[in-house]
Parts: sequence; C-alpha cells; structure tokens
Amino acid sequence: MKLRFVSVALSAVACSASPPLPPARFVNANPVRVVDDRRNVAIPPKSIGPETDLSEFNSAVVRPIVRPLELKPHRRALGVNSIDEVPDSTWFTNRIGVRELTPDEVRQGPATIEGPEAYVPWTVVGSKREGVSQGVFIVDSRGERYLIKFDKKGVPELESGGHVITNRLLWAAGYNVPEDSVAYI
Repeated sequence: MKLRFVSVALSAVACSASPPLPPARFVNANPVRVVDDRRNVAIPPKSIGPETDLSEFNSAVVRPIVRPLELKPHRRALGVNSIDEVPDSTWFTNRIGVRELTPDEVRQGPATIEGPEAYVPWTVVGSKREGVSQGVFIVDSRGERYLIKFDKKGVPELESGGHVITNRLLWAAGYNVPEDSVAYI
C-alpha cells in the first residue's frame, strides 16, 4: 500500500510542476502559398552610421561570450504560413515539399539556357569590382550577359565546381539562385 501511495503522490507533484501548455501551433486560417514581396516597404529602413572602433571589438569578443548566456523567449518562426511552411516569394520557391524532383532536374537546377561556352565570340563589357575572386562581365554572340570568374591556377573546377554543386542543392531545397555553370576557355 505504501508503495502505491508514494508513486501516486510523485506523479501528482510532477503533473502540477509541469509548465503550462503552449498556445495552439497552427492558426485556423487558410495557408498563404505565395507572398508578394516585390513592392517597396512603406517606411524605408534607417541608415546605419559609421562604425566605431569598439564595434569590431564588440562583435569579435563580447558578443561570442554574451550570446550563449542570453535567455531568449520562445517565439514562433517569422515568415511562415498557418501550417509552418515557407510561402513562395522572390527568394524561395517550394519544390521538394510540393513534388518529387528527379535527379535530372537537380542536375540542371535553375539553368534555363545553355552557358556561353558554345556562343563565341565573347565581348568583355566590364570587370568585377566586389568580392574576393577576380572576374569579368561578358556578352556572348546571342546577347546574353554573364559574369565569368576564374579558378586558381593548378586547381581547375575546385571553386567553380563547388559553386555549381552548391547552387544546384540550394535550388532543390527551394532557394532562388543564379544560373551557375562551368565553362572551359
């Protein structure tokens, strides 16, 4: 008898100590499938002033120490519909969750036209100024414009192949990505 009483008492204490139930996860509304995010925002974002000397110290030293110690409140994911799916937008298109992708579709990815390799001559129209890797902008004989970036000497396709593979996988996951391809000169 005593053993039963103890187990009942412990289970009653455990039930009373549990946190309250969270609010309903799904809203009783039709899920939004497409978001029109091409319009300008009503209030433009504030411009960020020049960084101070301490901002680099803060992001490199202070934030990595303080961030794990912060107690952030639980909140629902932003940018999802009533059934926790990401709607189609300018940066995302549901592919995997809507239908099965074939290996050929993933291999082609976002490419809608052939690369510039077969359409010579190319006309160089400018140089790439931002980023780490060097590159030039070209126009092929069809009039299509491309950014050509070069692999480092001795390691052909290391960087460009990685870009193309990552591009295809992100495309399959739903992200809208540029049409990358490898070309041989």
